Amino acid sequence: MVGWILSGARARGHDIAAILRRAGIQPDLDPDGGGRLPRPRYAAFLVTLKRVMRDELWGLCSLPVPPGTFASACWATIHCSNLREALTVGLAHYRRTTPELRARLVVSDGTAQVVMAPVADATQSSDAARVAQSVFIFHAIQQLWWLSGRRFPLKQVDMTHSSILGSDETPRLLNAHCRYGQPQTRVVFDARWLDLPVVQNRDALRTLLRAAPDSLLIRHRERATLAAQVRSHLRRALPQASLPLAEVARVMNMTEATLNRRLRDEGTTFQDIKDKLRCDESVRFLESTGLSVSEIADALGFSEPATFCRAFKKWTGVAPGQYRRAARPWP
Repeated sequence: MVGWILSGARARGHDIAAILRRAGIQPDLDPDGGGRLPRPRYAAFLVTLKRVMRDELWGLCSLPVPPGTFASACWATIHCSNLREALTVGLAHYRRTTPELRARLVVSDGTAQVVMAPVADATQSSDAARVAQSVFIFHAIQQLWWLSGRRFPLKQVDMTHSSILGSDETPRLLNAHCRYGQPQTRVVFDARWLDLPVVQNRDALRTLLRAAPDSLLIRHRERATLAAQVRSHLRRALPQASLPLAEVARVMNMTEATLNRRLRDEGTTFQDIKDKLRCDESVRFLESTGLSVSEIADALGFSEPATFCRAFKKWTGVAPGQYRRAARPWP
């Protein structure tokens, strides 16, 4: 993968040895020799290459992708209500950057497809563009999983390039069958996943971006799964959503310290997950039920209504009663 990523820099005349040294990698590294870089070193390499080339896709496309493009796309999607909206907004954001990253969402007969514009010619530069499309589609799926907090299954992944990586890394990380040498780069999944809500917030996004690109490459496939498992255990404890950390850790067959550490690595905490669930449930109660504030506080495991009111105002900026009046203007 390092060798193919460097192809764009080579084509543009950059000093490859200098780039590798700056990233803390021996310049005599054989990119095709089958060796592996530690994940932190690989992440440092990507950051270095992006800064040297001022291009988030490292010269693999016909036009550079300006640094900050991914972050701005993330900020545009974090406010979306569900994955359908987030995917539509995110793809539109990238269509303005470079021709090779034009993609569209196609929904038909219960199936959703993200389809990339084809790379028509067969030149060496087009090979690099095909790799860029593969990287783009990989990160798009990772981001959908992160936004929804759910690693939903994929039906199929098609790549236009040959199996250049010499390994099964992409199929393993996406847990999907990958077909190479296809007419178009695309990913196929059940359309019902488009209705999954966006569950992440601004603070979680800041943490994700601070840890990028490491957080986007490998760890993410654990992030959604672990966070979703913790949230699922807490949700099953409703209406008394007061399971302690020790109980959740026991059910998940790990120590409290391990659970805390893994959640920190993923950019969240047990309390953050618990608060987000309580916030979502309190909003649902206020909007769709006639329960009093005291009853809602009890249902969510708060010791007293005043504690619940303080927490709700911290989450939303308004008191529960004010929120209910705005959401339900009728008597």
